[in-house]
Amino acid sequence: MEEERFENLPVLFSRLDTKKDHWASSLPTDTIKDKYSAVGKMGLINSITRKWLESGAKESPEEMIDYIMSLITLF
Repeated sequence: MEEERFENLPVLFSRLDTKKDHWASSLPTDTIKDKYSAVGKMGLINSITRKWLESGAKESPEEMIDYIMSLITLF
């Protein structure tokens, strides 16, 4: 059962990476700081979510959202 839950993760993250790259290339920002801060935040969200799911998603989605938001607001 646990195996089935995570069997589509590679497909999910591949699609997320594609969307992130598309989104980053379409940012209408003029400054380096704005552009790379946005890309950095998306990368942070992606990396933390990936690790959370790979480790079995033991924390609740609400806990993870609170944690990620606390990190994002540091930027």
